[in-house]
Amino acid sequence: MNVISLSLIIIGLMIIFIGSIGLFKFRDFLTRTHAASVIDTLGVMLIIFGLMFDEGFNILSLKLFILFLLVFISCSTTSYLLAQAYYKNHKKSGGAS
Repeated sequence: MNVISLSLIIIGLMIIFIGSIGLFKFRDFLTRTHAASVIDTLGVMLIIFGLMFDEGFNILSLKLFILFLLVFISCSTTSYLLAQAYYKNHKKSGGAS
């Protein structure tokens, strides 16, 4: 494993670990959802790119890139849907935004 791939994987793991610990500091659901989506997307991106550099550019790297695209789209969509449901539920109940 070369230095670039190892450093990308370690940085991705650190971002996910530190970010998940930091989620406990937020009080509001929307800020937690936003932080979780950013942490998840950035951490997974770095880990997958590190694995791509380690493997070299071949068919497995293409599969890893497709996996990255799926995770990127699904995490963003899920975070949006959760925030939208939270907003609509609190708007009906008259809660504070």
